[in-house]
Amino acid sequence: MQLRFSLNKWIPAYYPLHSNSLRKQLMKQHTQKTLRGLTLATFALGTSLLTAQDEVGAADVPVQDLEAFSVIGSKEKVSELQGSGYFLDSTELEVFQHTDITSILRTVPGVYVRPEEGYGLFPNISLRGVDAGRSKKVTIMEDGILTAPSPFSDPAAYYSPTAGRMSGFEILKGSSQVKHGPQTTGGVINYLSTPIPQGKATDLTLSYGSQSEIIGHLTSGDLIQKETGTLGYLVEVFHHQTDGWKELDTTNLLGTAFAGIGSNDTGFEKTDYMVKLSWAPSGNRHYYEFKAGYTELDGDIGYTGLSTADFAANPYQRYAMTRFDNMDSDHTRLYLRHQFNINEKTKLTSSIFYNQFNRDWYKISKINGTSLSTAALEDPTVLDTLNGIGAGNITLKHNDRTYTVRGIQSKLNHEMGNHSIEGGVRYTYDVYDSNPYSEDVYDLSNYSITNTAESGSSRNSKAWEFYVQDSIDFGKLDVTPGLRYTTVDYDHQGVRSDIEVTTPGISFDYTLEGGAEIFGGYFRGQALPGPSGRSKGDEEETSDSFELGYRNAFESGLYYELVGFHTQFDNMLATDSIGLNTTSRNFGEATTQGLEFLAGYDFGELGGITSATPFSLSATYTDSQFDTATDGSDFWAGALPGNAFPYIPEWQFNARLGFVFEKTDIFINYQWVDEVYTDAANTHSIDSYGLVDVSLTRYFNEKLRVFGKVTNLTDEEYAASRLPAGFRAGAPRLYTVGLNYNF
Repeated sequence: MQLRFSLNKWIPAYYPLHSNSLRKQLMKQHTQKTLRGLTLATFALGTSLLTAQDEVGAADVPVQDLEAFSVIGSKEKVSELQGSGYFLDSTELEVFQHTDITSILRTVPGVYVRPEEGYGLFPNISLRGVDAGRSKKVTIMEDGILTAPSPFSDPAAYYSPTAGRMSGFEILKGSSQVKHGPQTTGGVINYLSTPIPQGKATDLTLSYGSQSEIIGHLTSGDLIQKETGTLGYLVEVFHHQTDGWKELDTTNLLGTAFAGIGSNDTGFEKTDYMVKLSWAPSGNRHYYEFKAGYTELDGDIGYTGLSTADFAANPYQRYAMTRFDNMDSDHTRLYLRHQFNINEKTKLTSSIFYNQFNRDWYKISKINGTSLSTAALEDPTVLDTLNGIGAGNITLKHNDRTYTVRGIQSKLNHEMGNHSIEGGVRYTYDVYDSNPYSEDVYDLSNYSITNTAESGSSRNSKAWEFYVQDSIDFGKLDVTPGLRYTTVDYDHQGVRSDIEVTTPGISFDYTLEGGAEIFGGYFRGQALPGPSGRSKGDEEETSDSFELGYRNAFESGLYYELVGFHTQFDNMLATDSIGLNTTSRNFGEATTQGLEFLAGYDFGELGGITSATPFSLSATYTDSQFDTATDGSDFWAGALPGNAFPYIPEWQFNARLGFVFEKTDIFINYQWVDEVYTDAANTHSIDSYGLVDVSLTRYFNEKLRVFGKVTNLTDEEYAASRLPAGFRAGAPRLYTVGLNYNF
């Protein structure tokens, strides 16, 4: 039976699934389709079968241990963590059908996202106050596999998998993360792709929105029972295109030699393809999975923002000469997995993976011979050139790069008495190639273009990572000590170097009378410098992190969690980044500390009209400060002891209220982000802002629903950042309507 309504749709992702009368009543009253509500289902290719196994009937289709391929495992597992974590599943994501990872992750306490182009293509993600730049201090995975373009050789190569095609997200902070790296200072975010359905099913979602935005998402799959085992498959296509909501005025370029090149659009077109195959031989001891995915992006996007005056006049404009900016990229991802249930107490899980990310980002790098920067945009001469008037020239550069990551990882789980032991190893060979490229100078005095060829460069990393942890059950008290070891051999254009880091951790969970829990622990984090920084003598950034939390759930449906955290950074690390104009170096000590709060409650029927009125709230308070002064000439320079971190808000919260009727759901969401400094010297800041989103979903039957939403309902104009160069506006009011049909 397919259910139209599930409490998972409105209860916050952290809500433990306790049984109570309210939940039973609602489950009887409403129905909700389950295809996209499945938690991560593993998948595989069985081209090479094992030796003969005992035959099984249809009732013996193996149920895989999903936790083996993920970070948390499921929403129910969140309440069992000995640290702070969050699980967003598909039913919660369906409320607003967001495709922007910024809007998705800001519902999670302790997560900060600095957007750039306004669609979530290149987010800058921070967990608990670490440097958000290019998400370089957060481990990004998809289905438990490293997915960042170059996690060791170029950790600042920011990238996000397509959020709109995901079935869920796992966010792990605090003392539960000793298993996941290589960047452990911030934590880990695991994107969960669409699972193979548990029966034959096809799901289609189509939507149309402001600025000719079109989104299409099609999945189709099945599990097929054979005498020798169970075969599963899934095919998926996700497409997203838009003209963009920024305004590009090229009036001054019309009739020139530049008019026939470039684009007046400010949007993008992105398509994802994916195939999954699984094979579970009879006997339920082995499970294989294979995944092949390919993503292509063509976007009219660059680094150039706006000057202070131009942002105040029209935050949605773009300068005429940015019409030549273009990102052209493709990403191939493959892996083959095997899970071997050795016996009832021992399990071995192994994966071979391969990722290749190619990109050619053609964008402005210099204006009148001066490097593009936020400061340069305050020069009137520079602005005249960017607007295509007067004399001057613009240099555009092909940032043509190839990132290739290949590796193998394996982990062993063993139960022994009151001990649950896990050990793991991963080898990664990570190559970053800056391909030979050209620089083009667009001269406005005669509207000519000259070309200069430039050579490329290469760097690579060979990394071994090991970890072991032991979860010990003392009844009401669980304690988990663990240890992680990382060793990397770097090669930066023939200059060889290496690094070794050992990081311990310990966490606990204690159950009080009535079911409330106290949890917390300590872990030592690490952020690695990469081959470029290491060749110049940069050391790894390390941190000592502590957390202490309390969570409780009541029969009334009320749930809340409060977590305090404190992190002391040593050898804080900046990495080389052309886009952020930063130079790699260690610049001293710093501290972040704060509180995370989340709660959920259902107010029930309102006057007999609604059947449920769910409410959820998440809030984060962060006190970040430098403990030593910083040097240099980039936005990390000029900090004095006591200065706040750039782009880390002191307060951030998200509130959501829903009205659930028999066939209609209405949700209102409010996000608020505090004022932030935009440099370490704390000389510039951008204002706080609050965003209201509204969604409406109408269910016609078990197969068809239509939906609509308005984001930024009040049409608030706000600055999201001043990086990479100049002010960047957040999205204006946008409308979307669509439908979902499953068959």
